[in-house]
Amino acid sequence: EDYSLNEFEVEQRKIEYEANDFAGKLLMPEYRFVDLYFKYSGNKNKLADFFGVSLEAVKTRAFFLGLIDNV
Repeated sequence: EDYSLNEFEVEQRKIEYEANDFAGKLLMPEYRFVDLYFKYSGNKNKLADFFGVSLEAVKTRAFFLGLIDNV
């Protein structure tokens, strides 16, 4: 079975990635996120509660900010 993506699917994934990246930056600004990350000793549940986002969103943001090694 062929699991390769067609051109439309590739474009859709790019758009979804960009939308998620924008949302993460909007909902969890870097300066505030990093400050609270250290204030809460990296407690991702507290960060998720503070920002009103999912735990997965917090993990992804922390990863892209270089605060954790994997999602």
